[in-house]
Amino acid sequence: MWITNAQYADVAYVYTRTGAGKKDLTTFIVEKGTPGFTVSKEIHKMGMRSSPTGELSFQKCKVPVANRVGNEGDSTIHMMKNLEIERITISGISLGIAQACLDQCIKYAGERKQFGKNLAHYQLIQKMIAEMYSETEAMRRMLFTVCYEYDHGNKSNSLASAVKLQLPKMATKIALDAIQLHGGYGYSREFPVERMMRDNKLNEIGAGTNEVMIMIIAKNLLRDALRS
Repeated sequence: MWITNAQYADVAYVYTRTGAGKKDLTTFIVEKGTPGFTVSKEIHKMGMRSSPTGELSFQKCKVPVANRVGNEGDSTIHMMKNLEIERITISGISLGIAQACLDQCIKYAGERKQFGKNLAHYQLIQKMIAEMYSETEAMRRMLFTVCYEYDHGNKSNSLASAVKLQLPKMATKIALDAIQLHGGYGYSREFPVERMMRDNKLNEIGAGTNEVMIMIIAKNLLRDALRS
């Protein structure tokens, strides 16, 4: 389930269990047209609609050993490393959405007039924009720091999970504030902020939900504490 580009891909990179243990995972390349391999359902999402998603079905699907990637049973570590990178990447998407919401709000506040003057002159609007800016910059600094650490070999599962927990959550809050600032227009499809909120919500779910990130961070911190 939840496979990106499932409807259009010619090749699937598939993790499957090949042993009794939960970590006995092996990777195979499965090509379109392989008997038993089908796209069984297209998934219609509330956001991220330009990224097609579907369900893959494997019914008595036989894949030759030549299509195996790496050694049998060694794919768990590869999958986890890929997940960390994916979580950081998704956080970058959330940063972009937050920045786009801020840009839209500044533009709207400078153009929209209410009671004879632009919204930008009202202190409550100024407060909302200032807070959105501060939150977006905090997101940017956190993400860039974690990316720098990863680029220089300091790879931390906890850090990747922390940035994935905080940035999508903050971006959803910023998007909701942007809708509020736009008033009725924010709730309509005339303006893009409602789409940004719908798009970002997926970032709180994909590659591990907020709740899973909390579990990972707590498990790592408490395990280290108990060792000492």
